[in-house]
Amino acid sequence: MASCPRISETPRSQRAVAVNRWDPESSIVVSTVSYPAGAARLDGVAERIARAAGIREEERRLVIGGADILLDSNERILSIELYSNPQNWTEESLAGAAAAEPVWLSFEVDYDPNGVATVEVPLAVARDRAHRRLVIRFGDPAPGVHYLRAADDLLVGLGAASELRELVLENLDRPLSGEA
Repeated sequence: MASCPRISETPRSQRAVAVNRWDPESSIVVSTVSYPAGAARLDGVAERIARAAGIREEERRLVIGGADILLDSNERILSIELYSNPQNWTEESLAGAAAAEPVWLSFEVDYDPNGVATVEVPLAVARDRAHRRLVIRFGDPAPGVHYLRAADDLLVGLGAASELRELVLENLDRPLSGEA
């Protein structure tokens, strides 16, 4: 079994916004992230030439423990999808991380020629109905997780070795399963 991927981060000043949805009929959790026009982690000569020439940038996909993370060519998260049965979720009081630093993320994984990386690790889901939070946990439980803000309403929890341990989706716009 592989270990959780390491993540490097770079501070960002541009705002990114995640919209998190839970569809109880299909048992799919979706987080969609948007960025302001022109916000890019990398904007070198190659990126400017590609934009000017109208060349579409390649997307990448990271599948980790059953969660599907779509990334743009700058490794910005575009979406996260997870098919999960809420009967397997644990109920917890989940603290937010309001002071988490906004960052650009870079996943340290090897992509295949099709731009897909797969990491097989255990996955667990916890929810906090009162605060409308959902946490996707990767690998074995890790003490001392610290949080970074990938976008408004999307936190990334890292372990001591800067490995991905959690994705925290805040402010789900649909009720969690079983809520009125």
